[in-house]
Amino acid sequence: MVSDYDSILMATDSNVISVTEFYKAGTAVPSRTVPMREWGEGMAENDCTVVAMAVVFMVVAAILFVSRSVLIYRFKDFFASKRLFVDTNAASTIRWKVCVFLLTLVGVASLSLMFWKGQAELADAAMPYWLMAACFVVLLCFVYVKAGVYSLVNWVFFDGEANRRWMSGYFLLTATSAFPFYFLAMLDVCEVWNRELVTVGVIMVVILYELLLFYKLFINFRVRIDGYLVNILYFCTVELLPTLVLSHVTVWVSENVIVQNFIH
Repeated sequence: MVSDYDSILMATDSNVISVTEFYKAGTAVPSRTVPMREWGEGMAENDCTVVAMAVVFMVVAAILFVSRSVLIYRFKDFFASKRLFVDTNAASTIRWKVCVFLLTLVGVASLSLMFWKGQAELADAAMPYWLMAACFVVLLCFVYVKAGVYSLVNWVFFDGEANRRWMSGYFLLTATSAFPFYFLAMLDVCEVWNRELVTVGVIMVVILYELLLFYKLFINFRVRIDGYLVNILYFCTVELLPTLVLSHVTVWVSENVIVQNFIH
């Protein structure tokens, strides 16, 4: 006869409460939690998380207020088929670079926070903060390493003006994707949406990001009709392939390393 070890471990001495009908009815209700495990503090109740999200919100608001003219100019330049010439103030290179860097940090931080929270829910355990920092560093390096690859490949095959316009469009989309990612991170932290909806939202933002880059590819690098296949191969090799590799590596690390080491 096989012993029910779970029943033995969870057995308690009979007392006034355990013999009541309410207690018996409660023990019959299925539970997704481990017995005797206390409910953890949600991220929305964590003071550090709330302060960090508030600081990021002020940074985003300040960027929109100070650099809105630069963002408007860059969006016009992104969708234009020819180079735009405007006043120096609106196209300030220094202001643009600072804006891009700060927004890139916001976007990467938002994705890292959602990944960190997702791993905690998947493993049903508290995740160390270094996991979020590691994810932040990996994503930030991915953005700038890919920019370096773009710059090198474009320097070999295209003229300097086409390379400049492509890099400007790449950094514009990468920076402005911080706005929807931050919004999704807020919904995730406050648990307004469940995990599935947040994941769908992130995937939709990534798809829109790739479609806009694909659009920029054809209006920026004008080729003959027989050169479209080359453009598609270029986009798949330099943009889609690294993104797919990163996503598969992330899933593998999540399922085989992080969850297995931290699950209770």
